Amino acid sequence: MNCEQCGKPLPARYGKGRPAHYCSDSCKQAAYRKRKASRMTKNRPHDLDADAFASMADGRFIDVLRVVRDRLMAVFMAEDTPATAIAPISRSLVDVAKQIDDIHAAEDAAAGEIAAAMKDTAEDAGEFNMNDI
Repeated sequence: MNCEQCGKPLPARYGKGRPAHYCSDSCKQAAYRKRKASRMTKNRPHDLDADAFASMADGRFIDVLRVVRDRLMAVFMAEDTPATAIAPISRSLVDVAKQIDDIHAAEDAAAGEIAAAMKDTAEDAGEFNMNDI
């Protein structure tokens, strides 16, 4: 039988008792640390779930802002958030919300300009129909 950590052959064992899994205390400790690290990463909540990552994958700044807003809101609503953190989190939430609103306003303005340009082009061509817009 071999050590589960390093693979070296285990020393011969005499007598009764549980079989050895490791050749030394250092291998036993290394295996423990490896198991502990594995448990910590397995049980740790991931910062981004698949949907949040996919929404950020196209690199649009508004998607990043939405993720930041959602994280700030989660921290703001958490019971263990200290009272001293509420004001800075609130300010950050307001800043992010303003940035999102500004982006929506810019998108709406751009859409309006495109619609007006399409209308002007269609009128110039003599083929204007309100249902086309």
